[in-house]
Amino acid sequence: GTGICADLELWEGNFTARAINLQKPTYLWGDSNENLYFTESFFYNLAVIRLYNATTHEVTQLAGAYVGNQCKDGDIATNCSLAAGGMWGDTLGQSLFIADQTGSYLWKLDLGSKIMQKLLEGEITGAYDVKGNQNGSQLFILENDKLSLLNLSTLQLQVLSSQFAAWGNSLTISPDNTVYIASSMNNVIYSFTFALNQLTVFVGKPG
Repeated sequence: GTGICADLELWEGNFTARAINLQKPTYLWGDSNENLYFTESFFYNLAVIRLYNATTHEVTQLAGAYVGNQCKDGDIATNCSLAAGGMWGDTLGQSLFIADQTGSYLWKLDLGSKIMQKLLEGEITGAYDVKGNQNGSQLFILENDKLSLLNLSTLQLQVLSSQFAAWGNSLTISPDNTVYIASSMNNVIYSFTFALNQLTVFVGKPG
């Protein structure tokens, strides 16, 4: 059969990519093997994370569920509901870091065991997106009200900018660690550089 989102039980399996109907795909990230991770929203902030396998061309459900309690530490990723935002996987292919739009934490998904783990609980506000730097040692976090940087070795968190008249939605990182933030509310793209240590408008005309 084909995976159609209106038929929730049917769509919780594995399907060929061109045989499914998606519902509100929002955030995505691709790894070095050309696999694609993306969120599919289905109710308010709730979303599932799916994986497109570049070798088999199948799409599988990786995290989040249509029914069930909110995810907590130690849960199997597909057995709990998730307010998933953006995501990024480490350079070893072992973990997927997931922004949680409503909670005061990030998620770390072990891609081997499929176990969910909370990070930074109480240290951040809800996050829209996360992306790592080129060597995978740092994680940039786009929070509701600030841009932060997490050292993945020490788990030390540093606030880079709290200029959030920006209201960003998603971010990407250049090889020189310039951070670009898209803001659909302000209709501009911001940049953050460590040299200037502030957000500036990069593309678009501020209102």
